[in-house]
Amino acid sequence: MATESFGEIKIPKSLSKTPYAGLPYNDLVVSVYEDSLALVKMHCERANVCDVKFWVMQQFGVVKSWTNLYNVTLNKLVYSPPEHFAFKSNGEQVFKMHAEDGRSAQLQIVDFRSKQVKCSRVDREYQYKSMNSFVESLILLDQSDAYSY
Repeated sequence: MATESFGEIKIPKSLSKTPYAGLPYNDLVVSVYEDSLALVKMHCERANVCDVKFWVMQQFGVVKSWTNLYNVTLNKLVYSPPEHFAFKSNGEQVFKMHAEDGRSAQLQIVDFRSKQVKCSRVDREYQYKSMNSFVESLILLDQSDAYSY
């Protein structure tokens, strides 16, 4: 039987401020980036834009090693701050925002390295709750020693 231990890791002081009622929208998401612990910080204060900061802990467990690697600004839809939706295997982050009319949503795919943001509109008739990876493969079910490509 394996033994697991749990603990707390402190985040940078600039990220630990808790928003109060009436103040701008803030959200913090834990992630993994190239085998390091990462944080995605979203802050929506200005009209129709949200600032997104990507922090990485360079040395695991060393609080002073937190580094703000990337900053990106997202255009948000009225009355809808971004919701972190998914992490892609290539390192891109996907954010979902709902339109004011409640009938459509927008996915914004962010490449923090290049600071490029790709947008796509999503029909809200389909309530997307998650995003999963897909790998195409061919497996011979009747042969246990077969390779799949």
